[in-house]
Amino acid sequence: MPAVARFLARAIDRTEDLEVDLVSLATSAKDTASLRLASPQSWKGQPSVEFVTWEGRKALHVGARFVEFEFQRYRPRSALSHVLADSDLVQVVAGSPAYAVVAREFTGPVTLQVATLASVERQEALQRGRGALGLWRRAMTSLTRRMDRAGAAIPERIFVENEWMRLTMSAWVAPERVRLAPPGVDADFFHPDPGGHRGNEEPLYLFSVARFADPRKNVRLLFEAYARLRHRLPACPKLVLAGESAPTPSDWAYARQLGL
Repeated sequence: MPAVARFLARAIDRTEDLEVDLVSLATSAKDTASLRLASPQSWKGQPSVEFVTWEGRKALHVGARFVEFEFQRYRPRSALSHVLADSDLVQVVAGSPAYAVVAREFTGPVTLQVATLASVERQEALQRGRGALGLWRRAMTSLTRRMDRAGAAIPERIFVENEWMRLTMSAWVAPERVRLAPPGVDADFFHPDPGGHRGNEEPLYLFSVARFADPRKNVRLLFEAYARLRHRLPACPKLVLAGESAPTPSDWAYARQLGL
């Protein structure tokens, strides 16, 4: 999501009649601009607004009240509403729709660029969680799941990055409010080696990093593409996978069916 925010800011910079103000929000229980249960001296105040530097740009960072409770990070607060009041448009860029709730009191148009759902993103971690901490995380995620739905109801347009998320959001809101906007590739940075590959060099690698047990990553599509490449290139580079979780046994069985 930081890469999406960076792209949007640069794209707006290239226009002649638009200006962008960057605002970051509390995402951690240790956020110093927030009121924290663990810091009683902060209880008498209000969440603060701090000037910060992000990607070499000036930005405002707004804290939350009692930030240890995750749902508090998504709620509107007067300091944030004051910052947003002069805007013509609020664009929320977030991993979860719940963050759009912060713009609930904004009277102008709101759009949301969202990656996934908190409950889905944390599914593996929650299954591993044990004890009091595991219970706490499951409780916070359950509340965030409800706020995801509340957040999805606010924007006039929701931009998503994959078909799975498009279908999910279209089941929550009117489908015409949802737009599929997958991330692009910087072709100036990612491009074939102009010198080519010579046979006496060490073999090249195709490297993929993901949580491969997550069905959204669609490792079977990767296997299919690699099988086609091997069929066309006798000296095909090796495919190397790395990630927090491996493909499932059924995914490996599918790879073997493809001759990999």
